[in-house]
Amino acid sequence: MCGIVGYFDYQRLDFQLSPENFKQMVDSMIHRGPDGRGCYQEPGIGLGHRRLAILDVDGDRASQPMAIEERGIWLTYNGTIYNFRELKKELEFLGHRFFTVSDTEVLLHAYLEWGLECLEKLNGIFAFAIWDKSKSRLWLVRDPLGIKPLFYSDGNGKIVFASEVPALFHFPGLSREPDLFGMDAFFTFGYVPAPMTGHKAIRQLMPGEYLLIENGKKTFKKFWDLPLGASKHKDSEQELLEEFSRLLKQAVECQMVSDVPLGAFLSSGTDSFAIVQAMQQVNKGRTTAFNMGFNNRKFDELDSTKISADALDVKLIAQRMDLDVESLIREVSPHVQEPFADSSSLPTYLLCKMASKYVKVVLGGDGADELLGGYEVYKANDLARCYRRIPQVIREKLIRPLVRSIPDFGGKYSFQEKAGRFMYGSQQGAGRDHASWRIMLPQYLKKKLYTPEFFNEVKDFDAIGIYEKSILRAREQGCSFLDSYLYADLTFYLPNDMLVKVDRMSMAHGLEVRVPFLDLNLVEFCWRLPENMKIRGGKLKYILRKMLGETYPKELRRLPKSGFNLETDAFSGTDIMIDNKFFAPSKIHANELFGKYHFAMLSYLARLMN
Repeated sequence: MCGIVGYFDYQRLDFQLSPENFKQMVDSMIHRGPDGRGCYQEPGIGLGHRRLAILDVDGDRASQPMAIEERGIWLTYNGTIYNFRELKKELEFLGHRFFTVSDTEVLLHAYLEWGLECLEKLNGIFAFAIWDKSKSRLWLVRDPLGIKPLFYSDGNGKIVFASEVPALFHFPGLSREPDLFGMDAFFTFGYVPAPMTGHKAIRQLMPGEYLLIENGKKTFKKFWDLPLGASKHKDSEQELLEEFSRLLKQAVECQMVSDVPLGAFLSSGTDSFAIVQAMQQVNKGRTTAFNMGFNNRKFDELDSTKISADALDVKLIAQRMDLDVESLIREVSPHVQEPFADSSSLPTYLLCKMASKYVKVVLGGDGADELLGGYEVYKANDLARCYRRIPQVIREKLIRPLVRSIPDFGGKYSFQEKAGRFMYGSQQGAGRDHASWRIMLPQYLKKKLYTPEFFNEVKDFDAIGIYEKSILRAREQGCSFLDSYLYADLTFYLPNDMLVKVDRMSMAHGLEVRVPFLDLNLVEFCWRLPENMKIRGGKLKYILRKMLGETYPKELRRLPKSGFNLETDAFSGTDIMIDNKFFAPSKIHANELFGKYHFAMLSYLARLMN
C-alpha cells in the first residue's frame, strides 16, 4: 500500500509545478507510505509516490514512480496485484525481462504488453496512474470493488489526482468550495458516495472505472461490474460448499503474499473466523491475530474473541481500553479527510494502531455480509413488504403508539431505535426501504438542522435515490429482491462506507489491510449462488456457516451479530456549537438529532471547509 499523487496539463503540456510544491503534495501522505518517496516531473506532467514497502523491500530497486524509460512509460501505483507471479511468468514467456521481484514492475510490463486490456488480467486491489509519453496519455484506474481510493480535480485544462483529498489542496488554486449536494448526501448517509465528495472541485473515480486522457480527450469507462444477468449455479449443495471453501482458501493464500510480517483481525464473528481458519491451514498454524476490547461491556467482545482464538489455536494480541472519545475524535479527524461519520472508525483506528506495532499487513473479513447476505436488513426488507399490507390507519394509530410504549430492554441497540428505523423505512416503499435502513438523518430532521438557505438549495436533491438507483438497475436486469439489495450494498454501501473506514484508519498507521472475501473469483462465484445458499430459514450467510460447521464454537453461534462499535454519546458536554454558513447558528442537543460523535465530526468538517 502506498499514496499516489500527480498532475497533467492535457491542453498545453508545458505547465510545471515547482518541485517544492510537488513535494508538499507527496509528503502530505507520508503516513500512507513512510518507507520512501519518489517524484517524477517534466513539462506538463508530474507523478509522485509515498511507499509502504511490502514486496521487494530491500533497497530502492522497487521504488516509484517506476519507468520503462526507453518506452517513455511511467507508473505510480497504490495496491497489491495478488496474481503478479503468474502474470510475471506469462510475460517472461512473451520476452519481457524483469529487474525486481515486485508487483509494480509486473503491472508496468502488463500495460506495455496488453495496453488497456491488462485490466482483464489483474486480480488485486489498486489505484494507479500510468503516463505513456509516446501517446501523450494519462490513465487513471481504480480497482473493481473500490477497495483503494482515487480522487481527482479537473479544471483549466489540468487534472490533478491523489489517494487523499488533503494532498490535492497543495495544488495551486484548487477551490475548497463545498459541494452542497455532497454535503446533503453526507447528512443522509454519514458519508459522501462516489463520484461526489464534499467539494465541488473534487471527484472520485467510481469502483471498477478508469479515466483515460489522450490527446486532450477524456474518456470514462466502467471496466468491471457484477454479471447481473448471469444464471445461478446448478450444482448440488455439497459441490457448492466445496467450491466456496476452495475459492476462499485460494483467495487467502494469494493475499498472504508478503515480504514483511503479516497477521489478521479476529473477532467473535464468522467472517474473520473463516479467514483466520484458512490462514492457519496455509500458514501451518503460525498466524497472529489482533483484537481490541473496551471497558464499556456493552460494546466489548474481547472475551468471545478469545473463544475464537482458542478454537483456532492462534496467538491473539489484544488489549482492553478505557476511551476518551473526545480526544480520540480529535486524533482521528485529520485522517478522515472527507465528510465521514461512521463511529466504528474510532475503534478501527485504535485496532490498526495496535496491530501496526507488530505487522505491516493484516487480512480482514470485510465484504462477507454484502456478498452473502449477512445483515438483518435483508430480513427486514421481507418483513416490510408484509408490514405495508397492513392498512395505514392501523399502522399509525395502533402499532406506532404501541411500539413507543414498550420499555427499553437494553442491549447495544435499543428496541425503540430499531423499531423506529423499521417503521420509517417501511413507509418509503420497496427499494427505498432498503436504502432507508442505513440513513443517518431523515428529511424532517434535516429541516431542523439546515439553515433555510441550505435547505432550499438541496430540497429537491434525492440522496436516497442514488442508493436506490443500484437496486432498480439490478431489478431491471431480472435480479430478485435479495440480489438487488446485495448488488446495491456491494456497489454503494461497501465502497463508500465500510471500505473507506478501513482504508483511512489503517493507512493512518501505515498498515495494509487485505480483504479475501472480495477476491474477484470468489465474488463472481458467490454472485451466482442460489438465494437459499445465502439466507435459509432465517439463517444469514448460510453457506459460510455451513462450511465452518462444528469448527465454529457453539458458544458463539448463539450470540447476536455484533459490529465493531463503541458508545459515542457517553463523553462529556451536552451541546456542540455549529456556526457557519451551512449549519443553523444555534445550540442543538446532539442526542436529539443523531449523536454527539457525528456533531463532533461536523465541527471538524466546518473547520476543514473554511
